Amino acid sequence: MTFEAYMQKALVDELKFGDAYSDTSPRLTLTGKVENLNFSSSRGLTGGTWDSALQLQSSNGKSMRAVEHYEFESGFVADTACKQTAQAFTPTVQNLIGKDCNGGGVQGAHPVGARSPFGPAIAGPVAYASA
Repeated sequence: MTFEAYMQKALVDELKFGDAYSDTSPRLTLTGKVENLNFSSSRGLTGGTWDSALQLQSSNGKSMRAVEHYEFESGFVADTACKQTAQAFTPTVQNLIGKDCNGGGVQGAHPVGARSPFGPAIAGPVAYASA
């Protein structure tokens, strides 16, 4: 699974969990663009970072952007640092998707649902592309 596919699945799962996704009769569709996705396993001596940015565009013309900078302990030994970097991708995506769905940290954004900038009952399909 590609990074973009993983992020797309995470967003769809979050929308389904929030009862804001429909395969059969969507009111609107979302298109996502991964604008930034970078990592480093060598922040300082034993730290690492993931940096990501996601732009979502709705079929109703509204959009929102979320940015995540996630820091984690990577380790001094190369194989440990690589393993920790891979494991840190999941919480990075969780935080990023949470910002999109809950409006946390996204200027002018609102939670998914009736107050969402996309309108009530966000629905699928959701398509993603890389920058």
